[in-house]
Amino acid sequence: MLARSNWKVQTPMNTPINEDIVSDMIGAVELAHNMEPHLRHEYKLFSNVTPDDVHMISKDREFKYGKGKEIVAFADGPKSVSGKDMKYVKFFYIYDNKPNQVKPNPKTYTFSLPKARDFWNDKVRDGYGKIDAANFAGEG
Repeated sequence: MLARSNWKVQTPMNTPINEDIVSDMIGAVELAHNMEPHLRHEYKLFSNVTPDDVHMISKDREFKYGKGKEIVAFADGPKSVSGKDMKYVKFFYIYDNKPNQVKPNPKTYTFSLPKARDFWNDKVRDGYGKIDAANFAGEG
């Protein structure tokens, strides 16, 4: 019979994703592709992360239902439980048959800074190119 453990472990899995930062990432990708940024109820867009702080790379791809573009966005996340810098990484898709709609992947990944750099470099080697950020002239 196993006894119940009294240890409380602090891991990145226990740290909830900051949805405000994710919302800023989605808005930055939309702006970079000349789309109107989405608005979340009672949240001032780009109050956590500015579009310049969201780094993006993209590659044209062939998807199951046609051609499109895969975008990977990186943004500063909160510190990990051990005090190390973390990056949020999120995938987005724009399909050629719906060019005015960004589809975010439902998952947001948290990477340590070295792992995020390695992931970025691997994607660049695979043919991804950097996307420049767009300026946000929203109401403030």
